[in-house]
Amino acid sequence: MMTSNNKSKKRGPKTDHLKIEGDWQRAVNKALKKKKPPEGWPDKKKKPQN
Repeated sequence: MMTSNNKSKKRGPKTDHLKIEGDWQRAVNKALKKKKPPEGWPDKKKKPQN
């Protein structure tokens, strides 16, 4: 009796991609210096209300 090794594996959600233009170290420093918005960071799982 043969067993099938073609089981579909769950690989998790698709990854987010970010394209950085220019010097990546300068871009990271700039991003880290940003202050947190008063209402907090947006939750990407929640859809924006229109």
